Amino acid sequence: MEIKAKKDKDGYTLSLSGELTIYTAEDAYIKLFAKPAWYESNLTINLTKVIELDTAGVQLLFMLIKEVGSSGQVNIEGVSDAVESVLSLLRLQSLCHSEAASL
Repeated sequence: MEIKAKKDKDGYTLSLSGELTIYTAEDAYIKLFAKPAWYESNLTINLTKVIELDTAGVQLLFMLIKEVGSSGQVNIEGVSDAVESVLSLLRLQSLCHSEAASL
């Protein structure tokens, strides 16, 4: 799991790449929650380069959306086929097709 962060005038954009699974969840959690500034403002999440996602990865995304949602807005900018497939299977595809994700 690799995370690239870019700051702009509206907040941060996080681009995630690689696997977001139970095997990478601990490392991803540490990386995602290491920078409080990321979730103290508006956040855009790009998932177009995520090659594998499971329910542990979905749980991490939910945690991030909930954390940011308490003080800012979360937008899902794009998703890979792998992410779309898992979200569709879990009937959560509305997360990636809405202007702002929320729980």
